[in-house]
Amino acid sequence: MSRSPSPTFQRRALTWRGLSRHVVPALLVTYVAIYLTWLVGPLAGLGDRSQVAVLAVLPVRFAGAWLGLAVARSRHVEAATRRAWRYLGAALLSYAVGTSIIAGAGLTGNVLPFPSLMDVALLSFFPLTFLGLVQLPSLPGTRVDRLRFLFDAVIWTIGGGLVIWFVVIGSVQGALASDPLVLATTVAYPLGDLLLLTGLATTVLRRSPLVDRRTIGLLVGGIAALFVSDLVWTSLQGAALYAPGHPIDGLWTISTLLIALAACAQLNARPIEIVAGAKAGRYRMSLVPYAFLVAGYLALVVHSDPSFSSRTRDLVIGTAILGVLVGGRQILALRENARLLQDQAKRGSEARFGSLVEHASDVIAVIGPEHTIVYISPAVRSVLGFDPNRLVGTSLADLAATTDGRPVASLSEPASRAQPVGLAWRMAHADGHMVDIDAIVTDLRADPNVAGFVLNLRDVSERRTFEDQLVHQAFHDGLTSLANRVLFRDRVDHALARRSRRPGRLAVLFLDLDDFKKVNDSLGHAAGDDLLGEVSRRLLRTVRAADTVARLGGDEFGILLEDIDDEEAIACADRVIAELGAPYTIRDRSINLGASIGIALHDGRSVSADELLRDADVAMYRAKAAGKGCHALFTPEMHIVAEDRLALEIDLGHALEQDEFKLMYQPVVDLAVGGLVSTEALIRWQHPTRGLVAPLSFIPLAEATGLIVPIGRWVLFEACRQLAEWQRLRPDERISVSVNLSARQLSAPDLVADVQSAIDRHGLRPGELILEITESLLVEERGASAETLTQLRAIGTRIAIDDFGTGYSALAYLHRFPADILKIDKAFVDGLDGDREHRDLAAAVVQIGHALGMSIVAEGIERVTQLDRLRDMDCDLGQGYLLGRPMTPAAFEAWRSSSAASVVRATEGKSVA
Repeated sequence: MSRSPSPTFQRRALTWRGLSRHVVPALLVTYVAIYLTWLVGPLAGLGDRSQVAVLAVLPVRFAGAWLGLAVARSRHVEAATRRAWRYLGAALLSYAVGTSIIAGAGLTGNVLPFPSLMDVALLSFFPLTFLGLVQLPSLPGTRVDRLRFLFDAVIWTIGGGLVIWFVVIGSVQGALASDPLVLATTVAYPLGDLLLLTGLATTVLRRSPLVDRRTIGLLVGGIAALFVSDLVWTSLQGAALYAPGHPIDGLWTISTLLIALAACAQLNARPIEIVAGAKAGRYRMSLVPYAFLVAGYLALVVHSDPSFSSRTRDLVIGTAILGVLVGGRQILALRENARLLQDQAKRGSEARFGSLVEHASDVIAVIGPEHTIVYISPAVRSVLGFDPNRLVGTSLADLAATTDGRPVASLSEPASRAQPVGLAWRMAHADGHMVDIDAIVTDLRADPNVAGFVLNLRDVSERRTFEDQLVHQAFHDGLTSLANRVLFRDRVDHALARRSRRPGRLAVLFLDLDDFKKVNDSLGHAAGDDLLGEVSRRLLRTVRAADTVARLGGDEFGILLEDIDDEEAIACADRVIAELGAPYTIRDRSINLGASIGIALHDGRSVSADELLRDADVAMYRAKAAGKGCHALFTPEMHIVAEDRLALEIDLGHALEQDEFKLMYQPVVDLAVGGLVSTEALIRWQHPTRGLVAPLSFIPLAEATGLIVPIGRWVLFEACRQLAEWQRLRPDERISVSVNLSARQLSAPDLVADVQSAIDRHGLRPGELILEITESLLVEERGASAETLTQLRAIGTRIAIDDFGTGYSALAYLHRFPADILKIDKAFVDGLDGDREHRDLAAAVVQIGHALGMSIVAEGIERVTQLDRLRDMDCDLGQGYLLGRPMTPAAFEAWRSSSAASVVRATEGKSVA
């Protein structure tokens, strides 16, 4: 016989319930509000944050553990709920213990390692909480209910796992990969949250009326807050940005508060009050799987890229799994609908059958013999725009067609498998347009109450449009809508496969716009995008409708021509060059643009698409080298040249570290008095197998690959070092050294600092370092170059303009640039022995340079007659084989010792061939 509780126990119970109903929650909320105000509000900054932040949360966490264990001991709480809160209380206690370890370490001045015993205590929270959630009472259900729950729980877990993987684990994996234990512990927290997410799905989807709805809501809020805070903490931990007292501690505290309040709510709950609304809550939770699927598709749009990286691949796989699970859940629901239809028919309950199908958003139809529509639900009004009564008795074939346009022939074959079968149809809307439909066919002809096929029809037009957009984005260029590199390569592959089955030639054209970078630099990238769009439209006008035009990236385009002979391919290239060469009007600016085209013809040999594209690319570079604005036909010799260029490029990448470069020095002398004034540093490459490589063979390659910047820096420091050594040998004979700068060097952000460092390191005087730039750079790089040159002059260097007069109209820019020296190109000097017009032109250049306050250096002096005429023109300085060839440092010093005082007078009567 059971005993009634004693009066003392009853009084204590009433007192405790009064405290738990009002006093304890109020105290906890007030305490947490004060803590949050201190942490992030007006009181932020008071006290030692790293210590106070940890100590301040201990009361909340121990109070939560105390309340949870109180629920486990409460006699008015149902037994299964008490078992659940026994685990939840233990979980909160382990959480509080872990926090206490942190606080203890802080008070004693110790620094906890990561991971440590604190992490063991904190990580114990997750399995204990999971066990508590799954122990909460659940509603009894049918086998279908249990399968639906299984699908929903797995979808929750995979959906949350995708979020954790791509938002947190993927971002910290690389940062923490050096320490596997740290990485494993860091990742364990979001994985623990994923475990809680699964447990929460179990609780929400199977909630019993014996569990207070407020309790579930507070548990959901608490675990959601913990989920978010752990994700943020994991990201902060991976970036080494977290420390106690961080605002994220507030969210952790709110999480503990909500779970503690859930315990208070359970203590005060009455089971009879919480039955209402249970089914509505379950219905709302059943929509969550579809939300995860939509989130997966949205993430696929954000993270997808044409190169199909491993990150995109994982996202596609995860989203596909979600899609399969949601589809399985939908099929399960449809099977349940079919079962309900059979039950309703057996009972003869037309009213219940009508209530089920008439309120469904999907169209449900029963199809009898010869595709006759026996019944169709009212949802057909919103999906297809028809009155359902007018469709009864008509043929399904009049409405539906397969995706390739053929009428629906028969339902017997796909439905003969005795299971629901999914089909893709297109059905006519009342206003005439076609609607994409997913149809689930269930064969119920054997059921006398149905005697036909049951169709479940869903409008998936928006989803199909979205999928088509995804496919288009994956295989087309977003700016021009042309095929991208992936689709173009696939088209070439298919074209080559067709050539193996039937005769015919094909050609691939690789097109690169000439000087497109100038448009971006001068007019901006938006104007460049407009120009690329106009180029794509012109290309489409130029080729046949059956040809494929693709944007391969940047300003590169590809054209695939099928069933075409060699002459027609060349003629097409000529048309493209002519079409693209016509002026463009972009944003009220007239632009002239050319194109270089490489042509690769398929002559029947066995090649891959990549090889054919490579051949066309090689031919395009040959067209560029031939002067741009033209085309070149690929020949096998080009491939040999390209391979040689690639090998040279690879060797060039190692030449600097292998100490294969050396400097030669050519003297510059005063033409009036014959004394040595300066020397120009000229780089040479002593290749281990090729021998001495001429500058013209590797300098353009270094420019194209960007290696010119480190090579130029080496030249700068080596030339300054050599000059400083000569100055120490001859302190009374001061000379200067000139070093050539390329366009890439001039635009490098560290150039000014490198020059200053070279001067300071070797103790050069101002003006003893001369930096030479070409005339072309003077014209093409006005804005940024002028500022850089001004900074270089400010630190004491002199600026020389090299190769002046090589075809650029640079006279208008001379007075804008801070230049000190003008070097007349060798072509001018060679013309001094010709007609009077060439001599007058050279004299005019000398006069202009003098008028601008510049010193004039004549390059390439090889004959005495040239020297005499330059003296008559009052040219200041000279350089050339007549005066001295490029020499090694030792040879230069020997030459200087023997002839430095009379080098010009010593040339009388001599000439250099």
